[in-house]
Amino acid sequence: MRLKAITAASSTNLKATNTNFSMNLKTPDTASSTNPRPNNAVKDLTSSPASSHLPVEESILRIAAECRRRGILFGTAESCTGGMIAARVTDVAGISEVFAGGVVSYANEVKTRLLGVPAETLARHGAVSAETARAMAEGACRSLGCGAAVSVTGIAGPGGGSPEKPVGTVFEAVGIEGWGVTVRRFEWSGMSREEVRAHAVRAALSFLAEELSRSRP
Repeated sequence: MRLKAITAASSTNLKATNTNFSMNLKTPDTASSTNPRPNNAVKDLTSSPASSHLPVEESILRIAAECRRRGILFGTAESCTGGMIAARVTDVAGISEVFAGGVVSYANEVKTRLLGVPAETLARHGAVSAETARAMAEGACRSLGCGAAVSVTGIAGPGGGSPEKPVGTVFEAVGIEGWGVTVRRFEWSGMSREEVRAHAVRAALSFLAEELSRSRP
């Protein structure tokens, strides 16, 4: 797949509720009624079918087209996917035109040191949480110099789950300069580690493509 194949395309506008963008970026004070800004809720998509997400290749092309249109770069911050999102993105020839890079922050220390995730956030909410996903997306924008970023943190299994956060729980966040941060929670229960990670990759790229379209000036 080559970047020159990109054409301007609008993505399906899946309804989501969001969190406020707390990083020091210029954010508009108003929004149109048809293009509402994020709020403080987290969209729980634990029952969302995988078929609701765009195919990986289509998502990447839409992300690249929108980033080129805006003149911005995008980046990734990954925990449970361990760089799989960045790997899929860099499968596209010429993607360096719009892709700054990615941070694989598997350890909490790396989340704090490279992405600026507060230690207090990790201690209070845990590495797998909406709060941490949000901070990772914000940190990726800062550390990579991006106008947009997607983050992923979750429990791929087979161990590590709890009644509140069973194996297959994944939080993903998208941060966009001048727009905000959107956070979603997914739960892919009864799946293997490989399947959870594959679903997380597809969902993350689809999520970023959707939010870039939804926040289009």
